[in-house]
Amino acid sequence: KRCGGSSAPRDSTHRMLSPTAFLRYVSTAPKYVGATSIEEQAWCRWFAAEVYAGEGAIVELGPWLGSLTTSYCEGLRRNPRVSERQKVAHVYDLFEWSDIFEEWSRGTPHAGRFLRGASFRDYFCDLQRAYERFLTVVQADLSSATWGGAPIELIINDAAKSLRIADNIFRAFVPSMIAGRSFIAHQDFLWSTDAFIQIFMFLARESFQYEH
Repeated sequence: KRCGGSSAPRDSTHRMLSPTAFLRYVSTAPKYVGATSIEEQAWCRWFAAEVYAGEGAIVELGPWLGSLTTSYCEGLRRNPRVSERQKVAHVYDLFEWSDIFEEWSRGTPHAGRFLRGASFRDYFCDLQRAYERFLTVVQADLSSATWGGAPIELIINDAAKSLRIADNIFRAFVPSMIAGRSFIAHQDFLWSTDAFIQIFMFLARESFQYEH
């Protein structure tokens, strides 16, 4: 989704995304462990490398082990508009291990490291050590987390697993998006149990256009 619907100003800076350009960023290497596809990872890599203009922050909500985090950080490395020490990405998560995480990580080096309810924030930071120069990692409950109001250029939403969290995301983060310039990527947009995301986007239809 692109921020800036029928009521947003249209000008020469208005960006349209190619629906297929990201495909050349699809990696032939094994995908990172996570609940994301190689295409989603490629899209984040492409956006950060070629589309991200440095006009606002990248805000990722619900990264788990960082399959998308690693992907867009790889893209940021290629982006000449981003300096090596510029913390442009802000990552929010409760970082609390659950049974489903253990199930998803079965057969990987991540399995068996944490008991249910244990914090894995430090482990996440270790996994992203090569990209720490880009990242601010925030451990927070996204049903009540706040944002300081700085402009946001991209929201990657993989955290809206409940109505309370979705409501807070739209109240606390979305208002800082830049009209005509910002995008929100809902990782669970087509996931049946999170269908309320589509309802939120319908309610916000005067402020957003469907991009792809």
